[in-house]
Amino acid sequence: MLITLLLPLSISAQDYKTGPHGGKVKNAGSNKIELLYSQGNFYTFLLDANSKPISNKGISCSLNLCFNTCEKEYRDIKPFSSDGFSADNVIVQNFYSCTILFVLPDGRKISAEFYNEEDNSTNE
Repeated sequence: MLITLLLPLSISAQDYKTGPHGGKVKNAGSNKIELLYSQGNFYTFLLDANSKPISNKGISCSLNLCFNTCEKEYRDIKPFSSDGFSADNVIVQNFYSCTILFVLPDGRKISAEFYNEEDNSTNE
């Protein structure tokens, strides 16, 4: 199980709560989005209003990283297990924020933005 060393301090502690997979949770309308980071991989989960995981069947997910250098990196995220999505080889030290976007089978979009308070990049 990958939940033990996930997202230690990489994502800002704004108003996040801990989700059912051990990640940080942010409200996204009537849903919630859970994000966790482990060994170079992002994992994200769409949750219902009661923080219960929603099946990833028929859902697409993307990750948009914004760096202090004004560069952006966009990735489609592949399904992981029955209720999550994952992106591998993500370099988290230098990103300022990341936006997670879920697109449901009916076309509805659900997103949330997470901030990295341990950004180690410099703007010199």
